[in-house]
Amino acid sequence: MASDLVAAIINAFGLPPEARVDRRIAKTVLIDHGATRKADAKLVDEGIARLDWLAELSTPTIAITANPPTVPAINILALTLNGTAKARLVEIIHRAIPAPIMLITAGDAVTISLATRHIGEDGRTLALGPMIASPTLTADAQSRAFIASLAMVALPRTDLAALYDGLIERVEAFNAARITGGAFRLLASSEAAAARRQALADWRLADAEWQSAARAAKAEKRLREAVALGEKARVLKQKRDSVSNLLA
Repeated sequence: MASDLVAAIINAFGLPPEARVDRRIAKTVLIDHGATRKADAKLVDEGIARLDWLAELSTPTIAITANPPTVPAINILALTLNGTAKARLVEIIHRAIPAPIMLITAGDAVTISLATRHIGEDGRTLALGPMIASPTLTADAQSRAFIASLAMVALPRTDLAALYDGLIERVEAFNAARITGGAFRLLASSEAAAARRQALADWRLADAEWQSAARAAKAEKRLREAVALGEKARVLKQKRDSVSNLLA
């Protein structure tokens, strides 16, 4: 199932043959460039079954203008895990590759992650921006619509930065669909996409607050305090649900 989904994702792009790389990346590359701590090196060594460089989206391969130095190319990688995904491992891979990547992670579940790059404080190196991860991909209608939206003919082609932003917007649309239970839907303007991005951030914060309060209420043994915490959790859930309406 996982391998079928990974194949469906890469095939959805409809890439020309020259964009395909299909090369295995050695763990030592990650250890040398991203896993600077001993614990990280151990995580790479034990957590990764294999890491494959599937494709490179660049000016020579897909005839779209690059944006050096922040988006000289976009690399599509597939991570096969030994067991369950760990957020730190995904971060290490994004950090180790010196260009924006789309990482397809396959283990107990299949997800996609992206992270922008920006010029660091030293004015030379590329620093890693915030990461965004998709929900778990399955065979449902939302997943199928998301995968279909990855076709190159449907992605922005102004330049590689716009293309990468388009990938991020698709992951955001997928997240919004999962939260609301509605259909996967791309928005018509960059302003609407930015508003949805903010609504997603607000929803994640509200959801974390609600879950924290709900756990505290469940753990509280004193009746009065448990009731108060339960009421707090109820109010926070209402707040989260009101934010959900902005994503519909």
